[in-house]
Amino acid sequence: MKIKLIFEIPGDEAAIKLIETIPSSWAWLDGVLSAPENLLNAGFVLAETGYNIGRFHNATIIGHYDNKTQKRATPDIGGILVDQKLPEFILFDEAGYDDNFNHLNLAKEIAIGYIKRFYRGVLFFFKDCYDNNKYDNSARCDLFLGRIEHGETSRIELAWNDKYRGKQEDIDPILTVCRNLGLKELLPKED
Repeated sequence: MKIKLIFEIPGDEAAIKLIETIPSSWAWLDGVLSAPENLLNAGFVLAETGYNIGRFHNATIIGHYDNKTQKRATPDIGGILVDQKLPEFILFDEAGYDDNFNHLNLAKEIAIGYIKRFYRGVLFFFKDCYDNNKYDNSARCDLFLGRIEHGETSRIELAWNDKYRGKQEDIDPILTVCRNLGLKELLPKED
């Protein structure tokens, strides 16, 4: 049985505390953070250019992927390296998984740094996987960071699955912070 708890996140400080609480022993981070429109419109951010932080990439400058054409744009490497502009997005792809250079704490630090710059998106933290299947997890923590300029709310979803040897204790450090911060609990779900 999979159990899920959901809490509303009132702001960036709470989101950062939650990310800091995710145990270093967890396996990896997936997700994407995107630059705020005001930084993009002001010219501080390079459109179509981002970073891929991942298990097989360490840190790579990449172009935006267009799902319609199924092609990746050519990144503006000079804009990042020479002009020192911010990336439009940061893609996390198994960041921290079994890699000494790009361990989970570094991936968390990168995510926090961009959240402080008002980047928004989704971050999925996984404790581990079962039988080498990426999405069969004993526990996970999903953060949905809504865009402030659009009035979107943010939330955290904590889940554990006893089918894959998960226990509530796996998420207890994060759950404790949710309760200590007084986060509003939304309807729990049982799958």
